[in-house]
Amino acid sequence: MNQPTNGQKNLEEQLDVILDEYEKGHNLNFPAFSHDMSFYWNMSRDYIEALSREEREEIAIQLTQQAMYIQRLFNRERARVSFCDASIHNVCAKEWDNYNHVFKHDMRVAVISRENKVVEKLLKIKNHAKVRMDSLDGVTSIIRHLSDLLIRSAYGKEPAKRYHQDD
Repeated sequence: MNQPTNGQKNLEEQLDVILDEYEKGHNLNFPAFSHDMSFYWNMSRDYIEALSREEREEIAIQLTQQAMYIQRLFNRERARVSFCDASIHNVCAKEWDNYNHVFKHDMRVAVISRENKVVEKLLKIKNHAKVRMDSLDGVTSIIRHLSDLLIRSAYGKEPAKRYHQDD
């Protein structure tokens, strides 16, 4: 994958500042999450059944916190894509008339991006954000599901058989 340029890094840093200010302005304070949770993602059924109720609850809380953190990352990438789309539209709108109206929107943007470095940088940031979104998509629901299974099993509620992992 191409290394980001200094201009692209600066634009991404500016986006981070904007997103941080937005979160602070709306009292969306998310703690950083740095624990390695891969062990919990791969627990066997026997291991889970050997845990005490308190251990299951603690793991479920940690998993829920991780799910919230991952959802925050996903939302930030979505905001990057939206910001880039709006910015690209604003920059390209000034140049639409210079291009044949036969071209579709995406083709016009591609042609304009060859001549306009800002649009080119915004497209790169947008594509990187989409790749990161794709890697995060669905992870939150899987983690929350595992957390729900732990809570259900902590209180003696048998999880549905289709969710059991075969060993």
